[in-house]
Amino acid sequence: MPSSKTASLALVSVLAFVGFSTIAVRAQTTPASTGSTPANADAEAQWALVSRDIPFSTAPQSTNLAAANRSVQQKTVAQLLVDQSKQANDFYTKYPSHPKARQAKKIEAISAVRATQAGAVEEEPRAYRLGMAFRNDSSNDEKDRFQVASTMADASIAKKGSTSGVNILDEYEKKADSLVAEFPKNGDVYRIYFGVMRFSPPEKAKVVAQKILLAPAPAEVKADTQAFLDRMNMVGQKVPLEFVSVDGKNFNLADQAGKIVIAYVWTAQSPYASVLFQAVSKGAVPVGATMVGINIDQDIVAAAAEAKKDNAPGLQYSDKRGLKGPVATRLKVFDVPFCYVFGKDGHLVGFGSSDDLPSLIAAAGK
Repeated sequence: MPSSKTASLALVSVLAFVGFSTIAVRAQTTPASTGSTPANADAEAQWALVSRDIPFSTAPQSTNLAAANRSVQQKTVAQLLVDQSKQANDFYTKYPSHPKARQAKKIEAISAVRATQAGAVEEEPRAYRLGMAFRNDSSNDEKDRFQVASTMADASIAKKGSTSGVNILDEYEKKADSLVAEFPKNGDVYRIYFGVMRFSPPEKAKVVAQKILLAPAPAEVKADTQAFLDRMNMVGQKVPLEFVSVDGKNFNLADQAGKIVIAYVWTAQSPYASVLFQAVSKGAVPVGATMVGINIDQDIVAAAAEAKKDNAPGLQYSDKRGLKGPVATRLKVFDVPFCYVFGKDGHLVGFGSSDDLPSLIAAAGK
């Protein structure tokens, strides 16, 4: 399990990935009309303005950016979001029968809420009013209402300003509890539970997993949840692991008795591949430990080039079947990059990110 120190950042990343922390509107930039009349042209131009994407993230900004610059940047983003919200209002007021009028109302609410997160606290009453009005209007599409409700929940969590990974996980679980009561059939809400489960301690993770398995969650989410539980249950067990490396060498975990084995999963598509390689090769790796890289790219030629360029440590394994290959399936991989540490007796000590390697290796040496 990831440490509480890194859980908050990792969780925010996961939620952002599935669309909860940042609601992008660039997917809504379909031209308003194919007509050429002045009215249609005006509507199209105004819609392009309303639906433009304003980069926004609730994740901490780079420490390399001076505090004064961060403040200016934050104020600029907040004002852009306030302006976008008001422009959306102007759009659906001027074009109430336009096909994008309801989308404009959603953007109005979401942009107002995001503006409060960016520091425009004076917008909070208006943002709350707009958000509640949109999510309570049953004539709006349920997915759109969920997006607004989820964005409001994120803003509420951010407002509390917690820096504790444990507390943030608790807040997101409460968020999921609230949203699942309001949108029981929306599959995205169960992805929030999934994110909480991934970054919680084992016992807590099992409790959250049961919430997913016992709920009317999509089959895909339930399958991923069960795979996660299965992987948790691998800890303390001997895992049959063998393959032929890209350079033709045989590897069998059973032959590594007396050695700590570090298996790291990577993809050339990740910008963190080189960081992972450095963490594994330059981290707290004990003398005599065996390192193996499990690549899950379907383009094994590109993967080989990346491994050579960035000096991937240890034996390398690639399979064009990716996550469906025998090694990835055996390890129940679905997180990348990821690390598994096996003790000298061949049992799986644990798994996690490269940040967890020191503690996992220390546990393996006991």
